[in-house]
Amino acid sequence: MSGYLRDGSPFINSATGEATKFVHPDDPNLNIDGTDNIWVDGDDNPADDRRFLMNVGPFDFAAGDSAEVVFGILHAQGTSALGSVSLLKYNDQYAQAAYDANFDLPDAPPVPELSVSTAAGEIILEWEDNAEDYSAFVAGNNSYYNFEGYNIYQYETGIGVGEKTIVATYDLKNGITTIKDDVFSTEYGDVVTLPIQSGTDSGIKRYISIKSDVLRGGIPLIDDRNYYFSVTAYGYNGFSAPKLLESSSPILAVRPQTNVTEAPTASTGAADYTVSHTGTADASVDLIVADPYDLTGDDYEIYFDQQHYYVDLDGLWKTTNYADSVGKAALGLAKDLTGTTLTGIAYTSPTAGTRDLKFILDISASPDYDWCDGLELTFPAGITINSAEVATGSGDGHAWTPTIAGQVVTWGSMDTTTAGSFAGGEVFTVNVQTPTLPLSVDFLAFDDGWAVDYGAPYDTLGAGIVHGTGTAVITEEGYAFKTIKHWNLKNGDGDVLIEDQTTVNGYQSEYIMNGALYSGGGNVGLTTLPIVDGFQVNLVGSYDAPLTYADVQLNGSSLSGGGAGNQWTDDNFRFTDFMYFGYDDGTAASSLGAYSSGTGTSSIDLLQKDYELRWTGVLADTVIAGDTLEFTQSGGQMVTIFGASGYDLADHPMNPSPGTEAAFLLRVPFEVWNLDDGQQVNVLYWDRSGDPTANGGKTWNTDNRQYAWCVSNAYDDSAPLDPGSAAVAENATWNWVFYQSTFTTGDVITFKYANPLQLGVDSFEFTTTAPTALATDLDMIKAWPNPYFGYNPEERTPLQNSIHFINLPETATINIYSLAGQLVRTIEHSGGQEAIWDAQNSFNVLVASGVYIAVVSTDEGDKALKLAVVMPAQRLDVY
Repeated sequence: MSGYLRDGSPFINSATGEATKFVHPDDPNLNIDGTDNIWVDGDDNPADDRRFLMNVGPFDFAAGDSAEVVFGILHAQGTSALGSVSLLKYNDQYAQAAYDANFDLPDAPPVPELSVSTAAGEIILEWEDNAEDYSAFVAGNNSYYNFEGYNIYQYETGIGVGEKTIVATYDLKNGITTIKDDVFSTEYGDVVTLPIQSGTDSGIKRYISIKSDVLRGGIPLIDDRNYYFSVTAYGYNGFSAPKLLESSSPILAVRPQTNVTEAPTASTGAADYTVSHTGTADASVDLIVADPYDLTGDDYEIYFDQQHYYVDLDGLWKTTNYADSVGKAALGLAKDLTGTTLTGIAYTSPTAGTRDLKFILDISASPDYDWCDGLELTFPAGITINSAEVATGSGDGHAWTPTIAGQVVTWGSMDTTTAGSFAGGEVFTVNVQTPTLPLSVDFLAFDDGWAVDYGAPYDTLGAGIVHGTGTAVITEEGYAFKTIKHWNLKNGDGDVLIEDQTTVNGYQSEYIMNGALYSGGGNVGLTTLPIVDGFQVNLVGSYDAPLTYADVQLNGSSLSGGGAGNQWTDDNFRFTDFMYFGYDDGTAASSLGAYSSGTGTSSIDLLQKDYELRWTGVLADTVIAGDTLEFTQSGGQMVTIFGASGYDLADHPMNPSPGTEAAFLLRVPFEVWNLDDGQQVNVLYWDRSGDPTANGGKTWNTDNRQYAWCVSNAYDDSAPLDPGSAAVAENATWNWVFYQSTFTTGDVITFKYANPLQLGVDSFEFTTTAPTALATDLDMIKAWPNPYFGYNPEERTPLQNSIHFINLPETATINIYSLAGQLVRTIEHSGGQEAIWDAQNSFNVLVASGVYIAVVSTDEGDKALKLAVVMPAQRLDVY
């Protein structure tokens, strides 16, 4: 009982002479023969029945003590004696892992919630995403199983007996494809590393259309025959054993059959529905039908919003402008901008000793749909305001630079413009010396007066022009702040069906779920899109403001090259912008300040507009002070030249005020047109390489570099622009760098810029088409097998009989008669399209072989069927 022989002496390894407390302590899998140093049963004794008594202890107990004893009994049977030992050790690994984890074992993923539709020769399986947030902690090694994919199985029987095969696998696009693990191989009689799961980085999919019988070599599905499927979810952990956990596999019996109650108006795959777009974005929506029988014929709208999040003291990401926000606000006035609120959050700033205060404006409760022209914040005395950031209006994309006057910070206009920039959801950031919380900040939201200006019926909804006021109270601080843009889908009743989506054209950006920040899945593919009402929505577009040209065309054809920091070229033109020189973008706001005191706009509404350069100019030579000069004799337009490289503007031969450096108007060989507004616009020009002061100089050098900045307000050739003026700051959009412009009169260059998706501006609407209801077609009602030769391929036992009536309406009565007119059996059918007769009469006795008449009575009439039944010989002792 203590690891000794009965005389108290130890067991001696006959091969090594070493003492041991175990009878045969070595591994039989390492044994070669009796001459090795591996001591196993059989080295000293012939094969025989061996029985060993093992024990543990001793334990010392005092009175009242207790102990918990954990023991395990392992067993295994392989294809050989040594194989059984290998399998036993393999099983022991899992028993030991369970013990090490104190039996706190991870759960497998939940079973996907499965639904099914059928059509002639087709089965459509659709499942929910309830398994995709699966994450199970492994206490033994501090790792996690995470959701990885789905398997779709086909079975031979509904109880899983017989053949089984994988129809398809849909896994995440994350580089994890084939998963290998240690498994016991009956072929080799040992534990080997083999593939246990095959994936292809296909991307997640939540439906499948099945039209072939994979178990039978891919032959087409046969209508009204049972097929058996399951959908499982599996999770992966590369640091645990086993590496894969898979959900259970509830098997679903499905019959493909002609749907006699409704006809689909679409087929699985890309849908041909008209999608209307409101807004300016270069975006579109593709609809994909997953299950045509689930289409409702409803109206739908895709709309956009954004959510602001902060990291709370508990480490979780939380929303800041909803019920759990840490910043509170009083309601606004009882009229017009009713309910205008401001929520706030303080969070740590990169500058020590300061805090960034983030305020979020909400004017969604305005009864007359007015927006806000401007926001004014008043801080209490004692709060030191260090700075405030530019705020961009979601209504028009305009970037508003704040003003700070004492304890008051203001963004936007207070002029009642009727076109307020702030539509709600904007973030206003103020940096202050670290305040004592709670901190109360008064706000004033200026009404834009749109409803009054527009008139009926909106002018009577509010109380005229009444500003929203209140106090935001910041109570706590967090450690990070983030704004995430989403798209959402609602139906015609206003019910939100899909919410907070960040996947655009198959690419998933960062998102927050259950308090955790996820960086996004990158290219997750289109199949991952959620399914609702039988379809998926694929949004194609971008939220990103343009940084440079999206396309440059010459006479309708795109130039080659292009892209950020590159040139667009052909034989006669080469274009780029200041990104070519390392600037962050090609806007006037980034580059104009390098050559003047001016800047440009950050308004998305202006930056997304396209422009056309119409080369209508005619060049000619003239002689001034004995020097030949090439200039634009006619055509083109007047631009403001405000500087030059290599010479003084005062010396320019076309300067109307020689000797002065002031900007002046100069004709160039092209006109600039804003295509979105349909108007000619202005240009600021810096002569980079013309040198008109030299003999043979040019006022516009078609062979070398020239700089221009587009100022997108109505063309005015009466006076030069002031680069430092407010008009330029509000309207200067893009920088253009001309490296070559050897034009032919009549050429047209088109600069196209990407139009991003904008909150409150863009939306998409569409309508699906529901399946069409069908009247009962009595000719479709049939019976199979017919004749019935005592066997149906779906019968699983000799005592089972089934004759199927198919293509039935929702309700029907089936009366089965003998040829003599005697009623044999009545079947009341309700639900579905199929009823089964077990070939028994009303007394539950099998009918005799013969011909029977079945009369199917429906609300639309009766259908008579002739049935031939040939019964096999019966075992009389059964009855």
